[in-house]
Amino acid sequence: MFAKVGLSFENSKDLIVKLPYSFSLKETLECGQCFRWKACQDVVLKGTDSYSGIVGDSFIVITQRDENTLVFHDTELPSFNELWKTYFDFERDYESLKNIFTRDPFLSKAIEFCGKIRVLRQPGWETLCSYIISQNNNIPRIKSLINKMCASFGNLLKIKRPDGICDEGHSFPEPGVLARLSASDLERLGFGYRASYVINAAQAVANGGVNLDSIAEMPVNEARAELLKLTGVGPKVADCSLLYGFGKVEAFPVDTWIKTVMTEFYPFGLPEFVKPYAGIAQIYLFHYIRNRDNSI
Repeated sequence: MFAKVGLSFENSKDLIVKLPYSFSLKETLECGQCFRWKACQDVVLKGTDSYSGIVGDSFIVITQRDENTLVFHDTELPSFNELWKTYFDFERDYESLKNIFTRDPFLSKAIEFCGKIRVLRQPGWETLCSYIISQNNNIPRIKSLINKMCASFGNLLKIKRPDGICDEGHSFPEPGVLARLSASDLERLGFGYRASYVINAAQAVANGGVNLDSIAEMPVNEARAELLKLTGVGPKVADCSLLYGFGKVEAFPVDTWIKTVMTEFYPFGLPEFVKPYAGIAQIYLFHYIRNRDNSI
């Protein structure tokens, strides 16, 4: 399933991305699948929402002008093609998928409520590490811990925003960097028991005990088993990592919200026609069930 994205430049440096479908930058970045984006609330731009974020060593500001148009500020075409197109999964035909999903009554309601969300394809190590940190945590605290870790052990990056203000941030620390630390280095940042899990995972990845490069190519069950080798990685963390970091759209993370959905609406499991893209269905179900009372 393939969707064609239109590209053009404005002012020679801002890349205009025209999407053949409706998309919500705000909902996609704030639905709980990622932790390193922030709204540019102090920036007055021609658009509905603007966010700054860091992926790898790329620091960017993106503005949404309408439901089909995004502006990637100060972005070159190779950067978009090599990073952002994949990161936002822009070329997957979500409209065809949603047409399939709407054969199920509850999924149809979820899509009506939040069908403009897309599943991100984040860097594998960052996703795995972030979801280890996420255990028994709320989103503001997850973001705070990740930001502290990046500021302490990542590389300094700078960006000039569209309003001319210079902003600073830090890259996500590579496994080899964290592998040289002790758990106490992260405990001082407030990681608690998660500190040893992060250090152990970083060491396993850095020394080749777990090969993240091969996980994207593995069948999902083999990939899950590989991640479950890591101390502190259970089924939920493994499936979140596979879905959001390794492109395994059949992975189906189950937390308390999804347990509620499955008990109430799918006691015999998801419909067979949903299962090949269960992870994409999951993000609609998750966002809808959390906000259902506010959607009426």
